[in-house]
Amino acid sequence: MEKVRRLVSLLQSGIDEYDAASVTLQEERLKYLRLSLTDAFGRDENTSKASWLAHLQALENSLSSRLNAMRQAVVNVGIEMQPELDEGIRALAALGPTDEPEEPETPTEQDKV
Repeated sequence: MEKVRRLVSLLQSGIDEYDAASVTLQEERLKYLRLSLTDAFGRDENTSKASWLAHLQALENSLSSRLNAMRQAVVNVGIEMQPELDEGIRALAALGPTDEPEEPETPTEQDKV
């Protein structure tokens, strides 16, 4: 359960960062569109159309990297937990079928999220 809590915490912070980066990307795209409509790009290295396109591409790449990192975290935790899941499945199979359903366990305070 601790691994799941850790994953949830990491994903929440990752989602928050992803959302912030996504908002930034949208704002920068709007700025680029305004500059395109008015043909107001600068002529120097930092304000040219090419530099704006490179800037937007870097923001998009960063967003993709963040998403891939979150996906990989989920995969890694799944791989780490697989032996525990397998053990639990084997234990359930060893119990065999039951005639009466079991009552579910009441979650403890630590299990509640």
